[in-house]
Amino acid sequence: KGAWEGKVMGMKYDAKKDDGEKKAMRSTSYGKLWNHLLPTTQYKEAAWIYEKGIWDFGAMILLGMALLKFGFFNAQLSRSKYLLIAVAGITAGLLLGWLRLHNNQLTIQDYTKYINKHWIPYNFFFPFEMAFTALGYASLVLWLLGTGPLNRVWRSFAYVGKMALTNYLLQSIFCTLFFTGF
Repeated sequence: KGAWEGKVMGMKYDAKKDDGEKKAMRSTSYGKLWNHLLPTTQYKEAAWIYEKGIWDFGAMILLGMALLKFGFFNAQLSRSKYLLIAVAGITAGLLLGWLRLHNNQLTIQDYTKYINKHWIPYNFFFPFEMAFTALGYASLVLWLLGTGPLNRVWRSFAYVGKMALTNYLLQSIFCTLFFTGF
């Protein structure tokens, strides 16, 4: 109990620390801002990338490669099959997401009680949730691509797609300027 109270005590809001954080973030020097954010950024990015990110991204890339190899993205299936896959994938993804969030709430309320009643972690099915949801949304997009009245909309996306690198660089520059104030 003492260790927990000590941990909670360290998490309390400190207005003085927040003022220092705001002052450091409002600095006009890019170097000072870089040095201020570097430790936090390194920890967060490294922890997430190596624990989860590589595996999540890798699994989704492999799923996309398999779907491409099977001709899924070449519109080889009928429109009704794409719609069926979309509805089934999105429904399965949402149900697994609800299950994960529900069990996460149970772990927050009483972790010991959750562990005693459940034999798997609350996020055990998260990779399947991602795969079903991605498959469902990809099918929905492919189904929508087959609709004639939306051809003007798809053409406008094609123009942006032809400028992907320029679009990415300008978005990065504008967001950096807007959100950091340089």
